[in-house]
Amino acid sequence: MVKTEREETLRLVNAVEESRRWKTRCHVADTEAMSMTRTLVGSTFTFYVLMWGPFAS
Repeated sequence: MVKTEREETLRLVNAVEESRRWKTRCHVADTEAMSMTRTLVGSTFTFYVLMWGPFAS
């Protein structure tokens, strides 16, 4: 089956759009995971400083 050039171009554009969409989705997931991890580490560190740090009463 012979594909026209237009169909080929459309297929390429769709593939590029799809990969870009997946990249964005993965990036959003990574950012959310990083912020969650950072919050967890920050709260643990703050708790540690308050309990056993130089400011503990």
